[in-house]
Amino acid sequence: KAKPAAADQPRAGRSGGHSVLDDTAVLEGHMAGTGSLEIHGRMQGDIMAGDIYIAPGGSLEGEVDVLRFRIAGHYVGRADADSVIIESTAEVEGTIHHHEIVVESGAKLKGLKPWRPTRKAEMA
Repeated sequence: KAKPAAADQPRAGRSGGHSVLDDTAVLEGHMAGTGSLEIHGRMQGDIMAGDIYIAPGGSLEGEVDVLRFRIAGHYVGRADADSVIIESTAEVEGTIHHHEIVVESGAKLKGLKPWRPTRKAEMA
């Protein structure tokens, strides 16, 4: 059963488009925006976005600053996200700072998953 991409879920307070890196693409560089990004190919670089979904078979290496981060593929790096879902097919290596996290059985994790308090702007 296919899982919905993070981009399919509503984003509070964010606007922007939806970008897809298909399974044949290889990208090196940095991206910034308020929309969602779906990664089926390979990417190396830092990303700031509303939502990021790494699909099974997709990979990302770099720093991430995002509201929602859903990982079903391979991720190496440091992430700062409000909400994180690590699916059973995921392989994660690095540090993920989060407010909420779900880790499905079978996911492979190597690194830290430290909780972080709500952002200052959200507390005002």
